[in-house]
Amino acid sequence: MNKNKTIQILKSFTSEEFKKFEKFVQSPYFTTSKDSFKLLKILKKFYPSFENKSFKIEKIAKAFNPDEVPDKMEGRIRNTLTDLNHLARNFLSIEYYAASESLMKSAEVSKLYEKQLINLWKKESDYYFSKFGEVTNLNEAYINENISLYGLMANHLLNFGKPQKDKNALVKHSELTGIRSIQNILGSKRLEFAVEGIFNVKYENLNGKMFELFDFKKLMEYIEDKFPEAHKIISPEY
Repeated sequence: MNKNKTIQILKSFTSEEFKKFEKFVQSPYFTTSKDSFKLLKILKKFYPSFENKSFKIEKIAKAFNPDEVPDKMEGRIRNTLTDLNHLARNFLSIEYYAASESLMKSAEVSKLYEKQLINLWKKESDYYFSKFGEVTNLNEAYINENISLYGLMANHLLNFGKPQKDKNALVKHSELTGIRSIQNILGSKRLEFAVEGIFNVKYENLNGKMFELFDFKKLMEYIEDKFPEAHKIISPEY
């Protein structure tokens, strides 16, 4: 039982996360089976170590339903553990998004566009970029969301045949995707150097080959001229 994947996830939860997960499992929005919450309440008695001598599937099965045939009940427990595993992973995903205001807001904005609530989408896009639009370094947490949302705006303009209405969205999408691409190329080349230098391991590296084939000096000169803010972000890496 202790090596069960579901138990491993539960062991990793802080006490606050476990409390949140209880509410999560109890919610009919996420859970259709009452067995999941019933089993979680039993498992909670063994949290956080799950190493008690009584922590055996036959003991859990008996606590779950003492009147049921043991073998049949153990199968039901295993199935419910699988359900709990899916719920726990969904919970972790939601917690990850909920911890980031930019991730949550960008997901909301994207969904508004998917629903074709265009006026509301434009309003919330403006709000998003007023708060998270400025990218000052390569480690900015919301750079990927910005790329996605500028891409959405660019595609919207193209779909309506009016890219001239907001060239800024096209430029910003180009700028951010370029920054991310250069970061990936440089980062991959550094990794290649490190792996070869420390472990004497060589491997085919597509990004590394791009670095070798590109005239990066000329590219950086172009970026400095046309995208000075992007140059400030990239140049420390280069």
